[in-house]
Amino acid sequence: MNQQRRRGGGFVRGFVVLGVLALVAAGVAAYLLRDQGSPEGADGSTAAPANLMATGGVEKSISDRLTARTGRAVVAECPEKVDALVGTTFTCEARYEGDDAVRSVVNVKITGGGGQFQWNAEQAPDDAASSG
Repeated sequence: MNQQRRRGGGFVRGFVVLGVLALVAAGVAAYLLRDQGSPEGADGSTAAPANLMATGGVEKSISDRLTARTGRAVVAECPEKVDALVGTTFTCEARYEGDDAVRSVVNVKITGGGGQFQWNAEQAPDDAASSG
């Protein structure tokens, strides 16, 4: 009888430990996934957008296309995360690899809920003055 009680207690204790571990894991996940910043909205507000999108794919698209156009390796740099809301606009910069001078200012617009976007590159103002 005493052994049965001990086993039952271990079973309950196991569930308690499992529950505590699940709560700790949920807390760690929430901490790791929290928004690291609060980007400023178009209206100047600092409320964090509900849905942020990483811009690595945008940077790759810009770099690949401008590299193909110019025949020189181009590196694009965008904000790390932007609001994923359709209609959101942001600006990236494009440089030749190994060159600190900004060669193009790239205007990007989110066009679809799945992260689709369009972009348009314009010659950087300082670059336009020096090439003329």
